[in-house]
Amino acid sequence: MVNLQSGLLLLGGAQAALGFLPGPRDAGAAEHEAASPVGEAPGAVTPQPALPNMAKDCTRFHLVQSGDTCWQIAARYGVETAQFLRLNPSAGPGCRSLWAGYYSCVGVKAKRPTRTEVSRRAAGVETPQPVQPHMVANCNKFHLVRAGDTCGLIAALYAVSVDDVILWNPDAGADCTTLWAGYYACVGIGG
Repeated sequence: MVNLQSGLLLLGGAQAALGFLPGPRDAGAAEHEAASPVGEAPGAVTPQPALPNMAKDCTRFHLVQSGDTCWQIAARYGVETAQFLRLNPSAGPGCRSLWAGYYSCVGVKAKRPTRTEVSRRAAGVETPQPVQPHMVANCNKFHLVRAGDTCGLIAALYAVSVDDVILWNPDAGADCTTLWAGYYACVGIGG
């Protein structure tokens, strides 16, 4: 008996792996967006087959093609390679276990902060809204993040270090890949 879902052949209680490929796919589309828009559904339906251990909150997918690398896929979707590897841990160190014919995760549902009705004040400075989540309270200089902005670019614009940008905006992450476009980031504190 053949279990078509798992590709296992059952022989008298023993299992043997079959060497066949999954069924045909739409060869013209290597990308798959979740059927429902991001933010409206509690979760997206993950297309199959998917890489094992993929991020559970994935909403955007890429069908891995023969010859694809983690770096190429990450660049195509505008994510950092480190983020791609966190979303797809089974790709392994150095991206040695990326499987052609399987879907990988290239985007997750953004967790946006709620808009604050009253602006916070720091040292008499009005804080613009909305701000990056968990931004330091004593911020007195702000930058409106635009799509494509990096911590390095922002730091250079305001003559501060990347470490400071990350310190003042902790939800940007240690590798500074999660600043939200359209939200203000802190680029200066104190006097």
